[in-house]
Parts: sequence; C-alpha cells; structure tokens
Amino acid sequence: MWKAFGVEQLVSEFRALRSSVLALWRRSEATQSIVPAIEEIARFNEAIDQALGESVQIYSREVDASRDMFLAVLGHDLRSPLQSIEMASHMLNATVMSEAARLKMATRVRRASNVMSHLITDLLMFTRSRLGRGIPIERSDFDLGQLCKEEIEAVRTNYPER
Repeated sequence: MWKAFGVEQLVSEFRALRSSVLALWRRSEATQSIVPAIEEIARFNEAIDQALGESVQIYSREVDASRDMFLAVLGHDLRSPLQSIEMASHMLNATVMSEAARLKMATRVRRASNVMSHLITDLLMFTRSRLGRGIPIERSDFDLGQLCKEEIEAVRTNYPER
C-alpha cells in the first residue's frame, strides 16, 4: 500500500544521508589532516542543509497545491447539488405545478441534499484521517446504475430542456 512521504520522513532521509556520508568519509584516507577535514565537513553540512531547505520548500508547495486542488474539487462537487436545490426551489415558487411535478421537485431537493450531506461527511472523514484517526470503511453492494440515474436527474433539474 502506498503511504504519503511527509516532512518527517524527508528530514529523516537527509539525516541518514549525512550520517552515512560522514561515516564513509571518516574511514577514507582523505581524513589525514584535521584542518582540511573540518572545512570539508562544514561544506558538506552546508550543502546538505541547503538541499534539505529546498526539498522542504518543494514539498510544502506540493502540499499546498494538493490542498488547493482538493478544495477546488470539493467546491465544484458541492456546487452541483446546491444548484439543483436552488433551481428546484425557483421552479416550486415560480410556476403552478401538478402535485406529481411538485413531488418530483421535492425528491430532487432531497436527493441533492443527501449528496451534499455525503460530501460533507467525506470531508469530515478525510479531516479525521489527516488527524491520525483513520477512515472507517464499510463494504457493501451498490447499484451504480441507480447512482447514474440520480445524477442524470440532478442535471435535469438545472437543464430541464435537455
């Protein structure tokens, strides 16, 4: 299973690299004179620190980009059911409808509300997992065809002429 590579692991890898290189350097023949050796260690440590700093910056940018993408997708996914609810409410208020049509609109509102509720629950579960508590998983059979029908109905609310 793939696991995220975090800042802690990044710093740990640099620490291991530094330790390994210094251990190899100590055993080499180039360590005969103490003054050049101290200068070499200092240059090496500066290079490692610079590489570590750059790596942390890159990692932070990628985490920020991932978070922004996640929030953009979430916002988009929440907008669709919200538009369905808004369109259904306008139709219920603006037109004279049969009881069957009114019931159909109420069903669409309920379905869109359920979609939003599931998205919010997923967001809370995601947040919970990021805080180290994990995500509970429950396997179950699911009718993908029914889900597609529900999504088509949600789109029809926003585009009734299609």
